[in-house]
Amino acid sequence: MKLYANGCSFTAGNGDVHGADGHLMPPANYTWPSLIPVEHVINESRVGGNNDRILRKTMDYFTKNNSDNHIAVIQWTSPVRFERYFPMFDCWAEFCNVNNLEVNNTLQQTKLQGKYSLHADNGEIISKFFDNSDMNYDKFNLIETATKVLMYAKEINDYIVDFYKTIILMQQFLDSKNVPYIFTSMSFFNHIKDTEACMGIEKFDIINTNYETNLYKCLDQSVWNNEPCSAIAKNHVFPDRHPNEDGHILIANNITSEFKKRGIL
Repeated sequence: MKLYANGCSFTAGNGDVHGADGHLMPPANYTWPSLIPVEHVINESRVGGNNDRILRKTMDYFTKNNSDNHIAVIQWTSPVRFERYFPMFDCWAEFCNVNNLEVNNTLQQTKLQGKYSLHADNGEIISKFFDNSDMNYDKFNLIETATKVLMYAKEINDYIVDFYKTIILMQQFLDSKNVPYIFTSMSFFNHIKDTEACMGIEKFDIINTNYETNLYKCLDQSVWNNEPCSAIAKNHVFPDRHPNEDGHILIANNITSEFKKRGIL
């Protein structure tokens, strides 16, 4: 049995993203996918990963590889992260919101509360471009634009709509490949399971539109675990609030239990 996992730093492990050669480092070996009792693990998660990338890489993997004898866990992350294609490099660049970037009541913000960070799988190409002094202004403009879009041009509702669409596409794709899967998430902000214990994204302090409500009804509740990774890890975290080794053990036990309850493991 092979486990395919994809997510952000809550599945890849926190720390450095790129090695000395500028290329993406593999996920840390203490992370929960490595602790699931399967024969082989494919972990395509990354630090600062976004839901656009999670869908894109998952589709790419199961399009190129036979899906037989696979199970999958998709760990969704913050809906306000995104990626854009850079034609000049033939690569996707990711915009990751920093911790102090406010996301609630964005139209009421009177000043920018934070920034996005910008990175890509091939950090060497991006750094060569942006290390050119003539290009530093372009890098600044990209990050400023991303921040201002969040603060002024798009409400949280818009990001939730995009998030629900991404989940629905992932459901349809994995179902079409006959891959048994579980959905989990980074935090309660992006955990959609409708249970008494879960104060998920539907209960965030916003007024939901009919569009969001209709999309929400298309989400398969049965494939989600009950709590996000942050809740499962509890206080077993590093100073930056990412799960530590003990936290990852708790998450692995939870996911393994979920698979066993479903008769998959």
